[in-house]
Amino acid sequence: MFNFFTASLNVSNITPERIKTEGESKTLDLVMISNKGGRDQYNKDGFIVEDVSREERQQEERGEILGNFRLFPEESQLEGTIQIQLQLHRIDKKRLIQGQKGKYLDLVAFPNREGRSDRGDDGVTIQSVSKEEREAGERGPIIGNYRLIAAAKRDSAPNAPAPEEVDPSEDEEIPF
Repeated sequence: MFNFFTASLNVSNITPERIKTEGESKTLDLVMISNKGGRDQYNKDGFIVEDVSREERQQEERGEILGNFRLFPEESQLEGTIQIQLQLHRIDKKRLIQGQKGKYLDLVAFPNREGRSDRGDDGVTIQSVSKEEREAGERGPIIGNYRLIAAAKRDSAPNAPAPEEVDPSEDEEIPF
């Protein structure tokens, strides 16, 4: 088991059709999948993909790979997968990081102290802040929650393939 995990997601690669909108609320469902054999040569424990519907899974369709994750402490193992629901409307867009391949969202997630909540969530997902902000006592916004999914439901995948190269123009918007 793990104490917490960190992740970095290329939000420029989000498939707009996968965003669920209800009023002002915009959500995106993601799945964390472990690398077979544990931590890879890039020091990552697995990758994060957009979740797809049951019908799409039956047709062997896959969601876009958006990023990777790392478990802490380092010797931690992920048994099964984690399903994340991000509240996109809560993301502080000023904290997104411009990279060579798009805009990135860094996040950290912690398990609930009392275990699984009444809604079935196992933990909370928070947008990361800089080291200086953390030291000053600032916290990032809560942007979602996660659930542990039994190992039997999904297989872990081989070491994460590198995401496809994307050449976003500077005036290209993120899809939320």
